[in-house]
Amino acid sequence: MAQYTIRTGDTLFLVAERFNTTVEEILRLNPNVTNPNIIFVGQVITVPDRPGTTPSPPATTPTPTTRPPVTPAPNPSPNQPALTQYSSIIAGLARNQPIQQG
Repeated sequence: MAQYTIRTGDTLFLVAERFNTTVEEILRLNPNVTNPNIIFVGQVITVPDRPGTTPSPPATTPTPTTRPPVTPAPNPSPNQPALTQYSSIIAGLARNQPIQQG
């Protein structure tokens, strides 16, 4: 037998599939699980060892990425076209970054 720690998104059905077994078998091995619809993240259950199956590695939290700040456009001259005048704002929007107003 092996131990498995319940992760976010797990159901007994998915765990049973992962270990090539049935929900009924998992329930038999875990008499403390009285309701197959109620399991908790972090809960450790017993699962059968099955040849050729290995539990998935724990889920990882994505590392947040940082974005360089958007530099506001300089004060435009009255004759400068709007596209050039607002190019840094347009570029920031295209990169889905917040607009810094100066």
